[in-house]
Amino acid sequence: MDELRIAVSQMKAEEENLLSTRIEQQQIYIKYTPFLLVIAAIVSMLITALTYFRIKRDLDDRIARQKLDEAKYIETAGRIAVMEDITQEIAGGDYSVRSTDTKDDELGRIAKALNQMASSLEQTFTDLNNKNWLQAGSVALSDAIRGRRI
Repeated sequence: MDELRIAVSQMKAEEENLLSTRIEQQQIYIKYTPFLLVIAAIVSMLITALTYFRIKRDLDDRIARQKLDEAKYIETAGRIAVMEDITQEIAGGDYSVRSTDTKDDELGRIAKALNQMASSLEQTFTDLNNKNWLQAGSVALSDAIRGRRI
Protein backbone atom coordinates (compact mmCIF):
# COMPACT_ATOMS: atom_id res chain seq x y z
CA MET A 1 0.00 0.00 0.00
CA ASP A 2 2.89 2.30 0.71
CA GLU A 3 4.15 1.64 -2.74
CA LEU A 4 0.81 2.66 -4.12
CA ARG A 5 0.93 5.86 -2.09
CA ILE A 6 4.43 6.58 -3.35
CA ALA A 7 3.33 5.91 -6.95
CA VAL A 8 0.26 8.12 -6.48
CA SER A 9 2.43 10.84 -4.93
CA GLN A 10 4.87 10.65 -7.86
CA MET A 11 2.02 10.80 -10.33
CA LYS A 12 0.55 13.68 -8.39
CA ALA A 13 3.90 15.49 -8.42
CA GLU A 14 4.32 14.92 -12.15
CA GLU A 15 0.80 16.15 -12.80
CA GLU A 16 1.42 19.23 -10.65
CA ASN A 17 4.66 19.92 -12.55
CA LEU A 18 2.85 19.46 -15.83
CA LEU A 19 0.00 21.68 -14.59
CA SER A 20 2.39 24.39 -13.45
CA THR A 21 4.22 24.27 -16.80
CA ARG A 22 0.93 24.61 -18.64
CA ILE A 23 -0.23 27.40 -16.34
CA GLU A 24 3.02 29.28 -17.03
CA GLN A 25 2.46 28.89 -20.78
CA GLN A 26 -1.15 29.97 -20.37
CA GLN A 27 -0.03 33.02 -18.37
CA ILE A 28 2.26 33.99 -21.25
CA TYR A 29 -0.70 33.71 -23.67
CA ILE A 30 -2.92 35.65 -21.28
CA LYS A 31 -0.24 38.31 -20.97
CA TYR A 32 0.25 38.82 -24.74
CA THR A 33 -3.30 38.22 -26.03
CA PRO A 34 -4.61 41.76 -25.29
CA PHE A 35 -1.61 43.29 -27.08
CA LEU A 36 -2.12 41.03 -30.06
CA LEU A 37 -5.83 41.88 -30.14
CA VAL A 38 -5.05 45.59 -30.04
CA ILE A 39 -2.48 45.21 -32.82
CA ALA A 40 -4.96 43.16 -34.89
CA ALA A 41 -7.64 45.81 -34.33
CA ILE A 42 -5.26 48.61 -35.37
CA VAL A 43 -4.21 46.69 -38.49
CA SER A 44 -7.86 46.05 -39.28
CA MET A 45 -8.72 49.75 -38.90
CA LEU A 46 -5.75 50.74 -41.10
CA ILE A 47 -6.85 48.32 -43.80
CA THR A 48 -10.42 49.63 -43.57
CA ALA A 49 -9.24 53.26 -43.72
CA LEU A 50 -6.95 52.62 -46.70
CA THR A 51 -9.72 50.77 -48.51
CA TYR A 52 -12.16 53.60 -47.79
CA PHE A 53 -9.80 56.26 -49.16
CA ARG A 54 -8.99 54.19 -52.22
CA ILE A 55 -12.67 53.62 -52.99
CA LYS A 56 -13.45 57.31 -52.34
CA ARG A 57 -10.65 58.44 -54.67
CA ASP A 58 -11.85 56.03 -57.36
CA LEU A 59 -15.42 57.26 -56.98
CA ASP A 60 -14.30 60.91 -57.12
CA ASP A 61 -12.32 60.17 -60.29
CA ARG A 62 -15.32 58.49 -61.87
CA ILE A 63 -17.60 61.40 -60.95
CA ALA A 64 -15.09 63.88 -62.42
CA ARG A 65 -14.85 61.85 -65.64
CA GLN A 66 -18.63 61.63 -65.80
CA LYS A 67 -18.94 65.42 -65.46
CA LEU A 68 -16.36 65.91 -68.23
CA ASP A 69 -18.22 63.45 -70.44
CA GLU A 70 -21.52 65.22 -69.75
CA ALA A 71 -19.97 68.58 -70.62
CA LYS A 72 -18.54 67.14 -73.84
CA TYR A 73 -21.94 65.63 -74.69
CA ILE A 74 -23.66 68.98 -74.17
CA GLU A 75 -21.05 70.73 -76.31
CA THR A 76 -21.37 68.13 -79.06
CA ALA A 77 -25.16 68.30 -79.01
CA GLY A 78 -24.96 72.10 -79.31
CA ARG A 79 -22.57 71.91 -82.25
CA ILE A 80 -24.80 69.39 -83.99
CA ALA A 81 -27.85 71.61 -83.40
CA VAL A 82 -26.02 74.57 -84.97
CA MET A 83 -25.11 72.49 -88.02
CA GLU A 84 -28.70 71.26 -88.27
CA ASP A 85 -29.92 74.88 -88.29
CA ILE A 86 -27.39 75.75 -90.99
CA THR A 87 -28.51 72.83 -93.17
CA GLN A 88 -32.15 73.91 -92.73
CA GLU A 89 -31.27 77.43 -93.88
CA ILE A 90 -29.35 76.06 -96.87
CA ALA A 91 -32.31 73.82 -97.72
CA GLY A 92 -34.50 76.93 -97.51
CA GLY A 93 -32.40 78.69 -100.14
CA ASP A 94 -30.04 80.83 -98.03
CA TYR A 95 -26.65 79.77 -99.41
CA SER A 96 -24.72 82.55 -97.69
CA VAL A 97 -24.97 80.99 -94.22
CA ARG A 98 -21.73 79.50 -92.86
CA SER A 99 -20.65 77.52 -89.83
CA THR A 100 -18.22 79.17 -87.42
CA ASP A 101 -17.02 75.83 -86.01
CA THR A 102 -13.23 75.76 -86.40
CA LYS A 103 -12.32 72.83 -84.18
CA ASP A 104 -10.14 70.12 -85.68
CA ASP A 105 -12.27 67.09 -84.84
CA GLU A 106 -14.93 65.08 -86.64
CA LEU A 107 -17.65 67.70 -86.22
CA GLY A 108 -15.25 70.47 -87.18
CA ARG A 109 -14.40 68.65 -90.42
CA ILE A 110 -18.12 68.17 -91.11
CA ALA A 111 -18.65 71.92 -90.53
CA LYS A 112 -15.85 72.72 -93.00
CA ALA A 113 -17.40 70.37 -95.56
CA LEU A 114 -20.80 72.00 -94.96
CA ASN A 115 -19.23 75.43 -95.55
CA GLN A 116 -17.63 74.20 -98.78
CA MET A 117 -20.94 72.74 -99.92
CA ALA A 118 -22.75 76.02 -99.16
CA SER A 119 -20.08 77.98 -101.06
CA SER A 120 -20.36 75.67 -104.06
CA LEU A 121 -24.15 75.89 -104.04
CA GLU A 122 -24.04 79.67 -103.70
CA GLN A 123 -21.56 79.95 -106.59
CA THR A 124 -23.58 77.55 -108.74
CA PHE A 125 -26.87 79.39 -108.16
CA THR A 126 -25.18 82.76 -108.69
CA ASP A 127 -23.75 81.52 -111.98
CA LEU A 128 -27.14 80.12 -113.00
CA ASN A 129 -28.87 83.40 -112.13
CA ASN A 130 -26.26 85.37 -114.08
CA LYS A 131 -26.60 83.07 -117.09
CA ASN A 132 -30.38 83.28 -116.86
CA TRP A 133 -30.19 87.09 -116.68
CA LEU A 134 -27.85 87.18 -119.67
CA GLN A 135 -30.06 84.79 -121.58
CA ALA A 136 -33.19 86.82 -120.75
CA GLY A 137 -31.39 90.01 -121.84
CA SER A 138 -30.27 88.30 -125.01
CA VAL A 139 -33.81 87.20 -125.79
CA ALA A 140 -35.13 90.71 -125.07
CA LEU A 141 -32.44 92.21 -127.30
CA SER A 142 -33.19 89.72 -130.07
CA ASP A 143 -36.88 90.53 -129.80
CA ALA A 144 -36.11 94.26 -129.96
CA ILE A 145 -33.95 93.76 -133.02
CA ARG A 146 -36.71 91.82 -134.76
CA GLY A 147 -39.05 94.64 -134.04
CA ARG A 148 -41.06 93.41 -131.18
CA ARG A 149 -41.80 95.74 -128.40
CA ILE A 150 -40.44 95.15 -125.04
